[in-house]
Amino acid sequence: MTEPLQIDSARYGKWAVIAGGSEGVGAAFADELGRAGFDLLLIARKPGPLEDTAAAVRRHGVEVRTLALDLLDDDAVEQIRTATADLEVGLFIFNAGANSYGHEFVTGDLDGFRGVIDLNVHRQVELAHLFGARMKDMGRGGIMLLGSLAGYMGSEHQSIYAASKAFSRVFAESLWLELAPYGVDVLELILGVTRTPAMQRAGLNFDVPGMLVSEPEDVAREGLAHLADGPVRVAGGNYKAAIKRSGFPPRRHGPRRGRGDARTAQPLTPVRVFGSSRYRKRARGVLWKTSTTYVGRLPFWSLLPPRSSRISAATPRRARIAEARAGGGGCHGKPWPQRPVVREPESDDYVRPASYLTSALDHRRR
Repeated sequence: MTEPLQIDSARYGKWAVIAGGSEGVGAAFADELGRAGFDLLLIARKPGPLEDTAAAVRRHGVEVRTLALDLLDDDAVEQIRTATADLEVGLFIFNAGANSYGHEFVTGDLDGFRGVIDLNVHRQVELAHLFGARMKDMGRGGIMLLGSLAGYMGSEHQSIYAASKAFSRVFAESLWLELAPYGVDVLELILGVTRTPAMQRAGLNFDVPGMLVSEPEDVAREGLAHLADGPVRVAGGNYKAAIKRSGFPPRRHGPRRGRGDARTAQPLTPVRVFGSSRYRKRARGVLWKTSTTYVGRLPFWSLLPPRSSRISAATPRRARIAEARAGGGGCHGKPWPQRPVVREPESDDYVRPASYLTSALDHRRR
């Protein structure tokens, strides 16, 4: 057995709440936190597996409470609020998101799609609001949201689930920026294919050649070890897959649809970038807009990397900017920030997809 993780209980203790903590990755989180000395509240829909996991974690000498609850119930959040009223919750893990209904969108049942949205979006937002407010008042804590590679690219019969996971990632980035000044860490942990009981019941073949399969215990340890390295971490060696999925496809040349020889026409890509004078694409498929929209307190365009050499340094606008920077001027009454240093990943598995968020936060702290 591996050594227990050294998790800062003064920052994230004394209680940890895990939504979806009965089996798979949730049970692995519970075991790791129990070994680290955290008391736990485990929330899950199935009472049997929930009690089995709780009994196993209690062997580590910690207190474990359980709440058998379907998060889709109308009063689910109120039940959790009541159950945690007397607890000092310093860590919240939302591991309950799942694709409970996969179907072609236009022929599917809207109620089934609403269930996916309610679980992956509404309950996640409501519980993050509940525990995030408490942690902000305490001046410490951590929130971990479990994401998926499905949120980086649309796919058939998973349109709503994929969109909900994309929402989760962007939501985590924003929450990370808002709560970091108050000592609260936020991390979106992106999972790939993971050997969980749910996937096994679904009949997924883990022995497909070339498939990268993660174990729940490894994923849980990785997430807890990098809780302070938000806002996003791609787990299980899937970093390159996330880059590939999030990149814009190359523009294909050929006759427009409906014109010319149909045999030579290239299919249109699902995403197209218009207005080359206002938009430009940066590495890893990130689309930047040169406007004065603000991120935090910084002008968004001031965080962009320098333009290409096509624009001469003698361009009047660039000359005015350089003069304003040198003279301590600013924009809209705000001082010019220094251009951010691009932070390279520490390894192939580590990703901080929005480096401008880090720069904005650093500027606010200064």
